[in-house]
Amino acid sequence: MSDKVIKKRDFIIYNDKYVELRNAEYETTTGYKGNWVYIERSKKQKAAVIIPIIDGNKILLIKQYRIPVESFVIEFPAGLIEEGEDVRDAALRELEEETGFKGEIVDISQPLPTSPGLSSEEIYIVRINVGGKGNKNLEDVEDIENIIIPLNELNVYLKNLEKNGFKIDSKVWALSLGLIF
Repeated sequence: MSDKVIKKRDFIIYNDKYVELRNAEYETTTGYKGNWVYIERSKKQKAAVIIPIIDGNKILLIKQYRIPVESFVIEFPAGLIEEGEDVRDAALRELEEETGFKGEIVDISQPLPTSPGLSSEEIYIVRINVGGKGNKNLEDVEDIENIIIPLNELNVYLKNLEKNGFKIDSKVWALSLGLIF
């Protein structure tokens, strides 16, 4: 039988508008007792991460500076799903706000944990066929640049960006590896 948690009590260590830092006291079926500190989105919000495909052979990525890693990061457009908002609506809204593009949803994943040893955060990955152009509507803290790359050149393109000091989001890197296998 695999080990699992049979008791858990959470304590909030810190919280603000977006995140909570929690300490979970837990006990496993084997009798092990421990503490686990992790991050949770306030209100347990999930996020929509968009894989935007243009003309079936290009991908639309974004470049933005990320404070925690002190670097520009190449990533998919993404954003939090607002309370009461459908994942589809959130994905289309975020695509247009961050990139200025509109599109049609092709597929949506189930909720996926992003870093389950550190955070309870879950995301939906939403594949969108990009269509017409809309208007960017960036928040004051956002400075986002669009990057359009042919899918068959993605892996080489990302390696060149890394050589020039950019960081690549793990989801983007995983997609590029999947394209070459």
